[in-house]
Amino acid sequence: SMAKIVIIDDEAAILELMSKLCRASGHSVRGFQTGAEGVTALHEERPDLVIVDLRIGDMNGLDLVKLCREQFPQTAVIMVT
Repeated sequence: SMAKIVIIDDEAAILELMSKLCRASGHSVRGFQTGAEGVTALHEERPDLVIVDLRIGDMNGLDLVKLCREQFPQTAVIMVT
């Protein structure tokens, strides 16, 4: 079944690659290069899964994971480094 995925990585090439792989598996994907955009997307999309880089320019990925756990407990999180 299709999952709604939000990917947050400040490196455009990696973001594009991960998005492409997830779409190829039949999932709906939105990608963002900043934590701020990612947080906004969490509220708008209520995704099934968030893939977040440990280092995103404007925010520590761990803070985003913590926010996700607290505000969106139904959303799974994968952190990449």
